[in-house]
Parts: sequence; C-alpha cells; structure tokens
Amino acid sequence: ALFYRQVGGLLFLDTDFALLRDPYTQLKAPPLSRASLVLMPDLRGSATPVNAGLWYAQGAGAPSSAARWVVEQVARRTEAVIRLPTPRKQLPPYDQAMLNDALASASRGVSTASYMCTHPRVAASS
Repeated sequence: ALFYRQVGGLLFLDTDFALLRDPYTQLKAPPLSRASLVLMPDLRGSATPVNAGLWYAQGAGAPSSAARWVVEQVARRTEAVIRLPTPRKQLPPYDQAMLNDALASASRGVSTASYMCTHPRVAASS
C-alpha cells in the first residue's frame, strides 16, 4: 500500500502467469485507461466473484480514491493475518479472499469479511 501511494499504480500477477506482451499497452489505452481498478472475473461456480490472479489499480492520487482504498484494505487485512502468532493462524492469507472482501466492503459501504479465510479475530476487526 505504501508503494502504491508513492507510485500511483499496482499490477498484481500470480506467479503462474506468463506475460507474452507488455500489459501496459492495453492498461494505459482506452477504455482501460479510464478505470481505477481492472479486475478479472472468476470462473462460474467459484466461491469468489473476482479472481485475484490478475488485477490492476491506478490513480492513487487523492486519499479518497476508491482504488487506493481497496489496495490499502487488501494490504491491511493481509498484514493482520501475517502478524498473528503461527499457532493462531487457521490458513495463510488468501489473496483472492482479501481482494473480494475489500471490494464487497467498498460496494456495500460497510466492512465485511464474507470471503476471508483467516483467524476469526482478524475477521472481526475488519
């Protein structure tokens, strides 16, 4: 989140992605250049609506930026899980759940932990 604020953009890719072309040629051209968040839908039947294997956030600018808020929420929630003592963790941070919870919170206007697969103490503080 700190890096995002300073640079103004974040391209997140899973390690199993292979880029065959420069993704910025598409991300910086219309219509994607006008979006603050570019997300990939998940497959039908998935537990989460958005696949976190590839997403792009741009335009950090103002503190009230929706993209900035989502990135900061994903970072905050992930860090909260990582900081738990090892025996208290139920599962490692799941990036897809963290992103979907941040998006659900942004769309509902209230913090939610519907998809979060973390220790209940972290979910309660979301």
